[in-house]
Amino acid sequence: MNVEMKSVDLRNSAWSMPRNTIIGHQTSLNSLMESNMRFNSISDSIVNRPNSREFSRKKLRLPWNLPQCCLSTACWIGFIMGLLIGGLILAIVISFWKTSASTTATNTTTVTSTSTTSTTTMSTISNMCTGGTLYTTQLLYLDLIAMLPWTQYSFNYTAPNINSATIMFALRDDPGIWSLDDVSITDKSGNELLSNGDFEQGYLASWIYCNPSNGTYGGYVGTGSSYDGSYSYLDGVVGVSDYLSQAFTVTPYSNYSITFWLSTNSNSVTFAQIYVTS
Repeated sequence: MNVEMKSVDLRNSAWSMPRNTIIGHQTSLNSLMESNMRFNSISDSIVNRPNSREFSRKKLRLPWNLPQCCLSTACWIGFIMGLLIGGLILAIVISFWKTSASTTATNTTTVTSTSTTSTTTMSTISNMCTGGTLYTTQLLYLDLIAMLPWTQYSFNYTAPNINSATIMFALRDDPGIWSLDDVSITDKSGNELLSNGDFEQGYLASWIYCNPSNGTYGGYVGTGSSYDGSYSYLDGVVGVSDYLSQAFTVTPYSNYSITFWLSTNSNSVTFAQIYVTS
């Protein structure tokens, strides 16, 4: 039996390493290197990524240069609060200005109120209007050099030992006109003791008018300058005083409430004296 020994070429054997092993190895190496490069690229991007806070600051950077503190939250809160406070102050100033302007524009219709609980006993000049009086109680005396807007005056009057009293208005207004309206006298029960105190009858019913010196532009009932309603008593007598009066019934030592509204459009030589006589 002849045994033939043959050399085996392992390079071409099925048991040998394939020819493309080196190539495949090279391919794997290249893949590894590419992966490494991608990793390095990602690492670089992470390392070189700008700080988010710094990036935000750059985005908020304005065209003009501001201190860095002005970009803080506290700074903006302070700025907004300053705007709000400034706006509030401005609104108050504007409101005050408008109120002042409105008051100035409507000065002739301004309404004020004064009251007193004291009266003064005095003597008056006796003439055909005042007559002989036993008691005289002055309620009000005005000597003005400026306009008087509608003003209410209130008084408490205690009757002496009498049964009848008279309220009297002595007025003088050289350059302008006095306006009198809503004269009222009430007892402790609220009963009205005067008639036509608001002059709404359109004339001097229940009132007595007296002009002892025949002064010009004497008193009358008219329209256009009343405090309430359509009519009021108007008096612009020049150089002297004229008188308007009305009597009312009283009980000795009883208390009474006296009120009236008075105004003048004059700014010089203006007198008014109001008193109760008996």
